[in-house]
Order: sequence, then C-alpha cells, then structure tokens
Amino acid sequence: MVRPIILLLTPLLLAGCSFLSDGKLGEGCKVAEAYARQFLKEATGPIAVAHGPKGLMLPGRADLEAIAREHPEFVGRQDLRLALAQSDVRRLSPVTSCPNLRAFLDGAGILHDDARIDRLADPGTMDRYPFGVLTMSMPVIDRDGRTAAMTISDQYGALAGGTALVTLERVVTAPGS
Repeated sequence: MVRPIILLLTPLLLAGCSFLSDGKLGEGCKVAEAYARQFLKEATGPIAVAHGPKGLMLPGRADLEAIAREHPEFVGRQDLRLALAQSDVRRLSPVTSCPNLRAFLDGAGILHDDARIDRLADPGTMDRYPFGVLTMSMPVIDRDGRTAAMTISDQYGALAGGTALVTLERVVTAPGS
C-alpha cells in the first residue's frame, strides 16, 4: 500500500547552484535529482516520476509582471524573482532536460514513462495508484546561490495528493559534523 509522504527538504544540500537566467540547467538538474532521491527515500511504497510540468499549471511571465505592476511592493523580492525564473522554464521537464536525473531514475528502476504511468494510474477508476507519482517543475536557483524553488506534485490516486511550491535553502555544514 502506498501512503502519502511529507517531505521536509529545507535542509537539502544544494551545492554549487547558479541562477537559471544564465541559461544553464545543470544546477537545477542537481536539485531535481536530489529532490527525487529524497522523495524515494521517504516513500512508503514504489514511486514513478512523471515528465511534467503539464499538470503543474505554472503562471506565465506576463501574468507575474501584471501582478508586479499592480503591486510594486513585490518588485525586488526573492519570491517574485524565483517565480519569474520558474515562468521562463515552465515548459521544461527535468526528466527530459536532466541526464543525471534520468540516470538516477533508470539506475533505481523508477518508472518515468508518462504513457505507462497514465495506463497504470488511471484517475478514472478512483482507486489508489500502484505507486506514488512525483511531478516536478524545472528547479530554479536564485542569484544568491543559496535558494532554489520548484513546484512539485505528488499523487497517490484520483483524490489523493497535492501540489506545492517548494523553496530549498542551501545548508553548509562544518566538516565532521
């Protein structure tokens, strides 16, 4: 039986991150792989990783810029910078864009074929899926190099799961601690 899990990823290590506006996906790919590894570690049953981000419904840049015009107090805030960066890469799938993530999924035997996931996890049945389905947006890293953001969805059945904006902070630990 698959049970919903709660991920507490604030202490997730984000080594060597850079802001995605430079056009580099590598650091975001490291975050996506780390998140998938943590999701698997905390799962109480089998998982699958969908390509997404089709079901995440991320806002477009024009929508976010309109909000910023209506609320100038938001301009310059980190959460708005991260949301704008996410809007720029909202059509990218970490599964297809990140060779390291695919290698991890393949090596761990994790299903990441959307057609097979859709056949096996039929939302029309109202039954629980035979696995938890993780969908992620392409992670973005703020220019501070310490903060990353991504939108995730975890589903366990037609009426079980949720979607959330996840903000991750780099944690630096002293050697030997």
